[in-house]
Amino acid sequence: MNFDENNQYSVLSKLYKWHWFSMLKFEILSLIGREIFSNKQKDPKKSTLLHLGSGHNIYPDFINADFYDYKSLKLLRKTPIDRELDLRYVLKVPNDFWEGVFTEHTLEHLTHSQVLFLFKELYRTMKTGAVLRICVPGLDQTLEAFEASASPKSEFRMNYPYTNRAEAVWSLTQNWLHLSEWDYDLMAHFLK
Repeated sequence: MNFDENNQYSVLSKLYKWHWFSMLKFEILSLIGREIFSNKQKDPKKSTLLHLGSGHNIYPDFINADFYDYKSLKLLRKTPIDRELDLRYVLKVPNDFWEGVFTEHTLEHLTHSQVLFLFKELYRTMKTGAVLRICVPGLDQTLEAFEASASPKSEFRMNYPYTNRAEAVWSLTQNWLHLSEWDYDLMAHFLK
């Protein structure tokens, strides 16, 4: 095969690249955040509702929490996030504290063992009868949408131009720094 002619090697090597630099940056920010900033945070709201992995989707009635924002490391900048944390470590709240927790497109950025640890922390910190709502990209839904959209001009294929099932699985499980994949059965198993 002549890779120079089609430039296939160059395209594929950039597409299927492990994001080691992003992972290193993540670990450094985590260390700095945990050592310097996590003890100085105060929740400006009296809410017992937690929005984990909020990013800039701020909900006014929730404590909006996300990973340490590099902007907050600069002393003059404020972040819209109420609490910065690393979900791989103990949540610094008392037992039976939260009345509800919402997380969307967050758990897939943790390994399965890290999610299990987080679930133990949520179980410890949530009140009896509290509500937990979790949204993650679903493995089944991705594969079903891929199979149902046989036409390359379908809306799914236009947004996600996968050429085969393995590529669709790869994108879901490893693209965007995803570290785990989920379907209904696995999530139910972890929550039990």
